[in-house]
Amino acid sequence: IASAYLWKSGQMRKPEGFGEELYVYGELGLDGQVYAPGDLDSLFDHNPQSLIFTGHHNLKLPWTFLMLENLKSLETPVRMDSKPSLEIEFDSHSPTLPSLEFSSSAARLLKIVALGEHATLIAGPAGSGKTTLARALHALLGPPPRPLWSEMARVKRWFNESSRQRPFVAPHHSVSPSSMIGGGYPVFPGEITRAHGGLLLLDEFLEFPAQVKESLREPLATGEIMISRRGQNQCLPARFLLLATTNLCHCGRLVPNRKVSCRFSLSRCRSYLERMSGPMLDRFDVLAFSGDWAKGSPKLSLSEAKESLQEIYSHLERSREFQRRSLSRPTEGEFVEVNGRADGNEISKTLRPFVRENLLPSLGDSRRRMRALMRVARTLADLDESEDIELPHLNEATQWTWRSFEDLNQIFG
Repeated sequence: IASAYLWKSGQMRKPEGFGEELYVYGELGLDGQVYAPGDLDSLFDHNPQSLIFTGHHNLKLPWTFLMLENLKSLETPVRMDSKPSLEIEFDSHSPTLPSLEFSSSAARLLKIVALGEHATLIAGPAGSGKTTLARALHALLGPPPRPLWSEMARVKRWFNESSRQRPFVAPHHSVSPSSMIGGGYPVFPGEITRAHGGLLLLDEFLEFPAQVKESLREPLATGEIMISRRGQNQCLPARFLLLATTNLCHCGRLVPNRKVSCRFSLSRCRSYLERMSGPMLDRFDVLAFSGDWAKGSPKLSLSEAKESLQEIYSHLERSREFQRRSLSRPTEGEFVEVNGRADGNEISKTLRPFVRENLLPSLGDSRRRMRALMRVARTLADLDESEDIELPHLNEATQWTWRSFEDLNQIFG
């Protein structure tokens, strides 16, 4: 306001040689000094051809700005060239993790989720390897689409983080809704924004507050979260891969298709499982049970043949290379949009007519289940380096995206 008044009234000359488009963003102290607000680097989707007048700061800004010591320097600002901003770089070598091995079914799940980045819920008893599998997943993720890089860098600056890897965020189930979602005034981002472009792990999912669980529905659908405070609406980025793990009851021994061995009453078991709403459950593409359980559901058994993390990673690298070579896949530079964000209807159009008309399973009226089926079937085809989705891919995808959900719905008979 002070700058505009001084320029408009003619008390000070507008600096020449900087073009017509100028931004002025700073705080004026009682001593006349100009200070840069702490959120300077987060508020501008800035045009690099225009300039910003602001005060002294130590921020790493990706664009040139004009530094003002005080209002007198409006006529003679000091031009400060851009500093290298935080770049997101991705290692091309295999993950450096301890020597980990997984059963063939657990390895299969890791490949599906890492390649397709499908929102996934792993349910089962304590000690069945849910958390170990979840933490191994982060190292197996590929680089995100290039358009996300600048947004990810900006989010990292918000949280003053210097990591050059995709985010891995694992909040405790005692987290408050405002810490998870964001809020306050002025609005501050929450953990779901911190996970933008990376992995959000919610261990003991049913223990999280209901408001936290339900708030995930919007970003899972849109990749953004809208926060309204005091008449102001602010849209924050929140595109993440959600991986949730949970027991199905307090003691952890309740399992589908098996005689209930839980020591709690049936009503208490039902009450615990009802902490997950149907609409939230439906946002998951994949549901897996971590235990050697009934046939017909995806099994994560510790007794099967093992596959090393390096073998899993090598398979994923071959599949990603196939995706980049595939003529039927839309790409962004060298990156391919993940199947977990793909349009199920568009995928179904790529099916051969005979498959589409005769082999698709009947999933009732659930469009989300059909979309999940198409997404996971496409991922399974990519893992097999197949241009077409074949019947075996549809059959396996049905187990992950529909049959397991039916088993959970019928857990009490």
